[in-house]
Amino acid sequence: MRELEQLVSKKYLDYENFSLLTGFFVKNPSVLLKDTSLSNRYKGYAYNCLAELLKFLQTHSVLDVLRSRHSEFVELLQDVRRFPIDKEWLDGVEKIVGLKTHSDLNHLNECYLLLG
Repeated sequence: MRELEQLVSKKYLDYENFSLLTGFFVKNPSVLLKDTSLSNRYKGYAYNCLAELLKFLQTHSVLDVLRSRHSEFVELLQDVRRFPIDKEWLDGVEKIVGLKTHSDLNHLNECYLLLG
């Protein structure tokens, strides 16, 4: 994660996002920016936006996202989608949160009970 360290040292990436992103990229390396020619400012902005989405997902339940916080989630997701990353992870997040029917919610709750 040398690139993240460099972005922090140059003040393009918030230090508070460094450990969150490092842990995330260990598990999801495909989400790293693909274009190495991007400016450090752009990379820092992209990774700070991704960290904001990750924090949001960590601090809000799926029911929050489906109900009262849906527009905020959509805005964060759209911002991150603009960056040159592998969109497969984002598609998975969107699919999980995009559940709309009551039976989908019941199924999701059952999955949470199994994980918890």
